Amino acid sequence: MASLVSFYICEMSVVQLLNQSLKLYEQHNIMEQKGLAFFTNGAQWMHQYLEILASETKPFPNYKFELIGYIKYGLSLLTALGVCAFYPFYSWWLIPMAAFIFYVVEVHFLFLFPLAIDGESNLIRRTLKATYQFGFWKAYCYTVCIAGYMLFGLLDFKSPLKKWRIGCLAIVILYQREIRNRA
Repeated sequence: MASLVSFYICEMSVVQLLNQSLKLYEQHNIMEQKGLAFFTNGAQWMHQYLEILASETKPFPNYKFELIGYIKYGLSLLTALGVCAFYPFYSWWLIPMAAFIFYVVEVHFLFLFPLAIDGESNLIRRTLKATYQFGFWKAYCYTVCIAGYMLFGLLDFKSPLKKWRIGCLAIVILYQREIRNRA
């Protein structure tokens, strides 16, 4: 509980983080490439913003970002679907539990893409370490709030991906502030 209290009192709030992300997005408005390499294109886009935040240029690493994305979201989704598989035997409350479990798994990989973009080795071990150094429940709260912002943003038919991009930038800013700057 003390972790949650410090989340609201001492840390940058999610609203402040999203506002900072929106400002960065509007200042630079870098558009990602289109194509089937969704995770790789997103990683290249994030890489450009990390360079802006760090005021340094680094080469884009040679990681298989598609595989990284499938592992991150595949494990999260499979775990959530595993919970849903018990639905016929138990009750309706397993559906919200599946969403909770999805984000419990996904938050373990919160910094996976930024770490890969930085060219880190031992990505799984490093992202788990970074998440727990940041604070698991604090990371969970940030992730769920940002994910809600991103998902509801998809309902904006004029620019459905704008809030998705802003949410991604929020994670990049969080990584820059909490992991890179404290290393």
